[in-house]
Amino acid sequence: MTIKELNMNKMKNELIELIERDTPKKVVIVTVTNYVNTFCPNCKDELNEYYKRNFCKDCGQRLDWSERKWVDMNVKILTVMSLKKIY
Repeated sequence: MTIKELNMNKMKNELIELIERDTPKKVVIVTVTNYVNTFCPNCKDELNEYYKRNFCKDCGQRLDWSERKWVDMNVKILTVMSLKKIY
């Protein structure tokens, strides 16, 4: 593969990543007993539902707040690591 082909391949991958990040994804909601948390579907960063930004402040993923993906956790403590295993 030539350098030109490698550069084109890299640019193609970066463009695909930008398109995917700009495509809105549904916010994930996790309920733990009576506590509700919202998370970015891409980087799993906790979101502040009161401000409802259109983009994740951490990774830039465009967010869709219209219909949220609910994950019901019937546990007392939930770590970010266990959240990443859920979805």
